[in-house]
Amino acid sequence: MKRKGVNIYETSITKSFAITSRVCIFISHISIDKEFAKSIGDYIKEAGFNIYLDVDDPELQRAVREKNPHKVTACIEKGVSLSTNIICLVSQVTATSWWVPYEIGYGKKSNKQIATMPIKGTSSLPDYLQITEKISGIRSLNNYLAKLLRENGISDGLFKSAARPDGYLIESTTVTHPLKPYFEIF
Repeated sequence: MKRKGVNIYETSITKSFAITSRVCIFISHISIDKEFAKSIGDYIKEAGFNIYLDVDDPELQRAVREKNPHKVTACIEKGVSLSTNIICLVSQVTATSWWVPYEIGYGKKSNKQIATMPIKGTSSLPDYLQITEKISGIRSLNNYLAKLLRENGISDGLFKSAARPDGYLIESTTVTHPLKPYFEIF
């Protein structure tokens, strides 16, 4: 039975994560795109990867409510440090974010692999994202995740579906792909 990934924000989970050294993907996004970030996070977890998604981190959310930039920064840095990769979700408003460039810069400085995923209708990328790997749709995301498994010596039959014509990485009984509102299949 395939193990589902988790959001590693919890202290007890991060301790076990460090021991297993599994792939973990930090999902960088502007807060207005949090529903998209949650959908991508759920999809990536269902595929068996761990993630760090700030909307589920109670410590970071408390720091935001308290308007404590030192604590927000510390939480972001912890999430990036515990991650092996970063996927930056990009919409038309991402260029207005103050935190996304910080997350990407901190990740770059920490030698994290960074990929960029534009949401449907996004016509351009900020300059600092032009140098990252591009994920252009659902099949491209599936191929990216399969590549991460290969690079980390993890074998999993689930990723044979990366080439499926319907774009599914995970088995689903739904008629519509869960990421279709945000991405093209190809």
